[in-house]
Amino acid sequence: MGWWKIKDVKSGQIDECFNGTSGTLNAIHGEDTDVLVNGDEVSDIIGSAIQKINEAYKCNWGRSATPEELQAAFNFVLNPQKNLLANANLIAGEDSEGKSALRENNHA
Repeated sequence: MGWWKIKDVKSGQIDECFNGTSGTLNAIHGEDTDVLVNGDEVSDIIGSAIQKINEAYKCNWGRSATPEELQAAFNFVLNPQKNLLANANLIAGEDSEGKSALRENNHA
């Protein structure tokens, strides 16, 4: 299992010349903290998710999802990023400034 620098977000392709290497496993954990990375494990998880999505489409619509439907599904889940970050902070018990966001009535 390896990690690599992403060439660009739109294509998602591997930047094979990153770090002076000519291979695909070129991102080093702990060193390449200022670049976007992807890895085998992440790709496998997304591949499995797409298979499950296609199974749902086949079961309900008799066909696989189109690329546009897959993109729309990911956009639906991922957008807007501000809400995701706000939700992540709330789950962690912080507001957008890192201050405690827990209220007395939210304690379990």
